[in-house]
Amino acid sequence: MGSGGRPLVLPTGYRTPTAVRRVGAKRLEVWLRNRKVRNAAGLAAAAVAAAEHQHAAPPGEEMAARRCTA
Repeated sequence: MGSGGRPLVLPTGYRTPTAVRRVGAKRLEVWLRNRKVRNAAGLAAAAVAAAEHQHAAPPGEEMAARRCTA
């Protein structure tokens, strides 16, 4: 479980802030709800809001994210 009792589901599907911004709050909420995450709407909104403030990507971020899903 993550801090605040929330499960660490989000990193399994959307590993970068760019991916979270791209999918948006509504689609992310549906994705979380399908995985039985409590308060999916709140978590999706918080994740997108945080991603909106993270625009500096470290070198290799996308490649590392792809390697983690392989």
